[in-house]
Amino acid sequence: MLTLLWLHALGLTIFALGQGFGVAHSLQEGAMVGIFAAAATMAGSRKRTASALVSLGLITASAVLVHLWGGVIEAHFHFFVMIVILSLYEDWVPFLLAAAYVVLHHGLVGALDADSVYNHAQAVAHPWRWAAIHGLFVTSAGAGAVLAWRLNEEVRAETDEAYQQARHSEERFRSAFENAPIGMALASIRLGEFGRYLQVNPAMAALTGYSREELLTMSGPDITHPEDVAAGIDVSRRMLAGELTAATLDKRYVHADGRILSALVNISLVRDAAGEPIHTVVQVQDVTEQKRIEAQLSHQAYHDSLTGLPNRRKLMRDLEERLTAGPTAPTLLILFDLDGFKAYNDAYGHPAGDALLVRLGARLEAAIHGRGNAYRMGGDEFCVLADLMADGPAALAAAGSAALTECGEGFDITASHGVASIPHEASTAAEALGIADQRMYARKGQRRTSAGRQATDALLRALAERNPGLGEHLDDVTGLCEAVGRELGLPDEQMTPLLQAAALHDVGKVAIPDAILDKPGPLDEHEWEFMRKHTLIGERILAEAPSLAAAAKIVRSSHERYDGGGYPDGLAGDEIPLAARIVSVCDSFDAMTSNRPYRTGMSTEGALSELTGCAGSQFDPAVVAAFERALQASLVRT
Repeated sequence: MLTLLWLHALGLTIFALGQGFGVAHSLQEGAMVGIFAAAATMAGSRKRTASALVSLGLITASAVLVHLWGGVIEAHFHFFVMIVILSLYEDWVPFLLAAAYVVLHHGLVGALDADSVYNHAQAVAHPWRWAAIHGLFVTSAGAGAVLAWRLNEEVRAETDEAYQQARHSEERFRSAFENAPIGMALASIRLGEFGRYLQVNPAMAALTGYSREELLTMSGPDITHPEDVAAGIDVSRRMLAGELTAATLDKRYVHADGRILSALVNISLVRDAAGEPIHTVVQVQDVTEQKRIEAQLSHQAYHDSLTGLPNRRKLMRDLEERLTAGPTAPTLLILFDLDGFKAYNDAYGHPAGDALLVRLGARLEAAIHGRGNAYRMGGDEFCVLADLMADGPAALAAAGSAALTECGEGFDITASHGVASIPHEASTAAEALGIADQRMYARKGQRRTSAGRQATDALLRALAERNPGLGEHLDDVTGLCEAVGRELGLPDEQMTPLLQAAALHDVGKVAIPDAILDKPGPLDEHEWEFMRKHTLIGERILAEAPSLAAAAKIVRSSHERYDGGGYPDGLAGDEIPLAARIVSVCDSFDAMTSNRPYRTGMSTEGALSELTGCAGSQFDPAVVAAFERALQASLVRT
């Protein structure tokens, strides 16, 4: 603006000379503008003073131009041009000065020398009226310029705010991206470069073992397990086709050192302003350890912790699969029960008995390798599930019996067996086990199973009919109780009622209405009062069978608390039977780690922490410690 003012000073001098004015007069006219230019230059950093001086100088230049040009109307338009230029200052002062200057100049000079300002009769006759008119024109132009300035200022403010928001959003994303504890990457989704990494964070580099620079030369498929590549490419194609905007994959990566990593991968599609896919945001969570623990727990759930053989639950699952698979070759179920094991255990102790079971289990597995699967049912019972071969069931049963035989000085271990053919003789797993069990005990010289076992099996079948999902829970609790009982060194005469009570601790729930048992939300006080009666009901049911009398007392006390706050009798500490204290811990652990329709089960670590936290209040601290040792030992073996 200051430069424009200096140019006007020079230009007006030259224009005056061109109009025929003398040199002195022409220099005088240019100097009038030059004085303002010099003053504005001297104002320097005082912006408002400088802008006011420049404004006065430019308006003066317009007045000089009108004078030099004889007041022609075209010269007056220079005022409007200057008003528009002054709007660049985005300040009110220049406009106010301009309006005042025009009125005063046109009025005073018009009154003194009208021909130097106006070139028509009416303006010459009424200079102040026309000065006001010109002032109105200048004010209108200034108002328009000010309005435009204000609108521009608002638009600029909105634009600046949007820019700041976008910048802050980008900074937050960059910070979250760089500092995320999980692997993150931006990957291309364009044809021909699926999965090429555009950006990766430090956690992604640490997870894969490659540097960030190395990863930026690679793509997702380059570090993905070959068997999982197709699934990732399929997701990218579906995103390009508009079928997906986000996806979750359970996949494996190959670490830089060759290790295989399990990962949970979340992929989100990012589009540009036109809606076209540009890249994906990939979030990678390392779940290798979680998968290992899950596999370990799954193995533990379906395998005997002592021998490593599949357990009863696995047998039942395999039997159901064979029965529901449709017509197949006949299957043999062979049940084995060791003879002489109790005497061996009593004579040589439980550690020797456990070692014997491990040896016999390994021999049985080797004997039927390639023909079927061996299982440990619990205690001194084993089982074989195999296809019927040409040599018939007798040969396989004999091989199994031979594997389960061991003789030595002072002991003689043999095995009795019973065989059932599936599906010819049995259409359900329970029926097949019942037939094999009867035949096994017939070989022992007994017409039927022991009264305690028979009663237990009958009640378990009744529970299964009432609540099919309860059987798995009871099996879990029974297995846990056996492990804790062994850890605490309980003799066989105490182990038997403990395991009976563990298997039947919920038998009293057959009298609880389904509306209470299956209620998805919390029970009210009336419902809880009804539910608390199930231990008393269970005791009465079991007491009807003399062989289960000891188990009945344990079931009654299975919901007592160590601090005396339980039910039904409010017993505390050692007043509660030890077996009931064991059932309480094992039942609570299985309940906490099991999934329910209304919640997801806790992790093993979380459930152990809960047990430890309640030791001394709800649970016997000694039993909790034994449980933790038994569980840790089973995890190590698996």
